[in-house]
Amino acid sequence: RSVRDPDLYVAESHRPLDRVEKKGMGQFRSLPGRQRRTEARLDVAGGRPFGENDESGHGPGVTFRQRDGKAHRGLTRTEALSIVRTDMPDVDEIVALVDERDMVIGSAPRSEMRARGLRHRATYVLVLNARGDLYVQKRSATKDIFPGYYEPTAGGVVLAGEDYDQGARREVEEELGIRDTPLTPMFRFSHQSGNTRVCGAAYSCVYDGPLVLQEEEIESGAFMSPSATLRLAATRPFTPDGLYVLQRYVAEFVSTGARPEHEGRRP
Repeated sequence: RSVRDPDLYVAESHRPLDRVEKKGMGQFRSLPGRQRRTEARLDVAGGRPFGENDESGHGPGVTFRQRDGKAHRGLTRTEALSIVRTDMPDVDEIVALVDERDMVIGSAPRSEMRARGLRHRATYVLVLNARGDLYVQKRSATKDIFPGYYEPTAGGVVLAGEDYDQGARREVEEELGIRDTPLTPMFRFSHQSGNTRVCGAAYSCVYDGPLVLQEEEIESGAFMSPSATLRLAATRPFTPDGLYVLQRYVAEFVSTGARPEHEGRRP
């Protein structure tokens, strides 16, 4: 179905939004609706691929067993984490904590990190189409920070045990359904806004395929030129760290005529 936001629709000369499909539980191997509690067994010991081998031959994955006894095998790590987050809202992510030099010093539940303003890592991925337009999303009203704000990047916090590259790949798949697309690293930075302190890694990618939005994270979205996005940011609330990434991308790449090298590099 089409998801339309008036501000995003108007910003690009009334060009209609691309058709997108909200991501729901039905995407994941025909699992029941979220009214059923999902019980997950996640085996991450020793850093090995977790879960059992999929009997259909899809390789290592996660086994989810519903209370009715039905098992769902062969899920990827990202699919598994997505199900846990949407079907088990009481599960708190464990995020990596860092010092001012971006060295990992520990971990904490996401809720504690937010409440105490602990410095953490986050990824920011500029999703571009072949024309150079940028995918801009409107955050859902249920986000724990900057709800309802506009966001020019996909991404999120880096979990404990992940590096930046792993976190970036996970986030673009969770939020937008983008898989097997090379991500190009652009720059690292530190940013503070209010009680939020973050060490960030910015990436970009070129993607012209279908988008599958994660409804818990994204209310709507559209491809817009970087200049139109900056004009929108002058009148609408944008996440400050995401806006910083866009402004730096425009200054270092768009304005100079340089482009990140997107071919042949996958994190």
